Order: sequence, then structure tokens, then C-alpha cells
Amino acid sequence: MDDTEVGYVPGPRALFGQAELRRMMHPRSVAVVGASETPGSFGRRTIENLDIGFPGRILPVNPRYREMFGRPCYASLEDLPEPPDCVILTVPREHVEPLVERAAAIGAGGVMLYSSGYAEVGRPERVAAQRRLAEIAARTGLRILGPNCAGIANLTLPAGLTFMPKFFEMRRVCGPVGLVSQSGALGYVVLQAMERGIGFSHYLTAGNSCDVDVCDLVNYLVEEEQTRVIACMLEGVRDGARLLGAAQAALRAGKPLVVYKLGGSEISRQTAMSHTGTLVGADEAYRAALRRAGAVIVDHWEEVLETATLFARAGARAARAWASWRLRAGRR
Repeated sequence: MDDTEVGYVPGPRALFGQAELRRMMHPRSVAVVGASETPGSFGRRTIENLDIGFPGRILPVNPRYREMFGRPCYASLEDLPEPPDCVILTVPREHVEPLVERAAAIGAGGVMLYSSGYAEVGRPERVAAQRRLAEIAARTGLRILGPNCAGIANLTLPAGLTFMPKFFEMRRVCGPVGLVSQSGALGYVVLQAMERGIGFSHYLTAGNSCDVDVCDLVNYLVEEEQTRVIACMLEGVRDGARLLGAAQAALRAGKPLVVYKLGGSEISRQTAMSHTGTLVGADEAYRAALRRAGAVIVDHWEEVLETATLFARAGARAARAWASWRLRAGRR
């Protein structure tokens, strides 16, 4: 498949983990570019979701305001008092690329991009725009989550680095399940199980994955101490070897990896392609390879939570026993 047909990631590479992603995923300071007091705006939602419980610094950036929600508001990234660990861009697509360059220049730890209209629309100029973001990441070392992503929630901090509506009103329960989803909306549906008392360590969304992808997010959770079970809902990946590498890392760490892959039918394949621009592969090939790597495959997204919580309730000893059995089975 020519990389101009789908979203672009430059060349095979090693998995990212805590060393590359921790500043963005576990930040001490967050800059929200496009922060706003306008009800319903992504900028306001992000501030509201962060404002409940986040122990670090929230740095609104918008030249139209001097103050926002009782804290200073800065005119630009260059005016910030410190290089932020995470920059969240809530701005329209046409403003994204120069802001990503500027975030790299000031030494930010990572950038989350909400903006859509990239490779998922299939137009060559939009694929090229996503390619340029990937090239900035490769050139500068700035980690980029997205574009077309819903952000993350780190319940261990806690921090809601997301525009998803009413997260700040949701019951927040920290627990052992780490959730990775290419689709922010589908992942958010699962996350609402916190209302029933089910605990999560993280909710991580990948979107179009111009740089950081689901493989990296799974690998990050493998190295995350408070995560004991990893649930992954994916549409497709462009480097199957890296996905298998993340699954094998989870197995070696004794952390069950529960996988639901959207794309088992023609309609879901079309949905996945239109959502993130990711070409999903043959379902049976994914299943066979992931099973060999020790992952637990489920057929419906509703089963993701049930299976993950089953492993979580079984406890660490049961998970280690399961992993040991899978490792022995894989050597036969």
C-alpha cells in the first residue's frame, strides 16, 4: 500500500514508552492553546476537564484574554513562564502546523491535536498535511498525539486532557485497567463504566496517529506501574510487527492485553477507514498473530470491559499465572 493512500508514519521504528511519552501523558504543566470561556468550545471543555483535580499548572493561551478562570492567560507559547510538558491545540486545522513547530522550538514535551480533516478525508493535500506533522515529529523529537484525537485522561494524577463533554462531572475512579482506543468516542463510552465503580488508570486515544499510535500507547501502559490490565480497541495499524512487539511486552510483564479490532465486517472496515484514514487488514491474520503474541481477542466492543475487569478482579497472581501459561504455550 502506497503511504499516500492512508495516513503517513515515516519508516519502521522502535516502540515509544515512558521515556518518550511520560511528559505528555503524566504532565506537571499543560498549555491549552485556543483556551476559551465560550460555552461548549473545545478550549473551554479542556480547561473544565483539567480544572478538577489536576495538581499541575494549567496555562491558557489565547491573545484575546489576559485572564481566564482566575488564572493568567498568555498571548503565545513563547510567553509561557516555562516549557510545558503537554501542549493541547484546540485550534482549527489551518493553524496547527506552525503551532506544532513553535511547541517544538520552546521545548514542549508533547502535543495533542484535536483538529480533524487530515488523512481520514482521503484528499491528497490533507494526507500531505498529516505527513508534514509526522516529519516535524521525526525531525524535532516532539511527540504528537493525533491529529483527530480526543486527548487522554490520566486517572492516576488525575488529569482530563480531553475535550469530551462533561468529563469533569463524571464520577472518576482510579483503578487497574488502562484503556487504549483509536476512536475517542468509542473509548469514552467504555470509560463511562466509572459511573458503575469500575476503575481505570488511563483513557488514551490515538486518532490518526501521525506519530504516536496505539502500539506506543499499549507499550506505555506496559511500563505504567498502576496499570495491571490493558484494553485496546483498534481499527488498524501500519506496522504489524510493532503491535506484536507491544503485545509481547505486555505478556512478559504479566499484564493481560485484551484486544477488540474494528474491521471484522465490510461496514466496520469502511467506518475505520473514514474515521482515521487507517487501512484495516485481514481480520483473521490479525487474530492469529495477536493470539500467538499472547493477546486475548474479543469479538464485540462490549466484551472489552467485561474481559478486562475479569482479569483485574482476578488479581496480579492470576495474571502472572496466565502470562506464564501463555509464554509456555508460545514456545511449543
